[in-house]
Amino acid sequence: MDKVELADAVYARVFPTIIIICAVVGTASFAMHNYSQAVCAFIAIGLAMKLNGIIERRRCERSERLAALGWNRARNPLSSC
Repeated sequence: MDKVELADAVYARVFPTIIIICAVVGTASFAMHNYSQAVCAFIAIGLAMKLNGIIERRRCERSERLAALGWNRARNPLSSC
């Protein structure tokens, strides 16, 4: 497993966790009338979603670039590659 695959695996597990934590903190802060903290939590969710879009686009571009070079990266665990 190379560094990129390891980073992808960690990111796939950490990103949803961070989004859920920010949503819970934002909702709890709003319920406790701490509006500035709630707004910051929801802004963090929005920025994280934008960053996720950028990361996914770069990941797709990287896989297309590798495919153009002749690499075949199967994601199927049953493949013989």
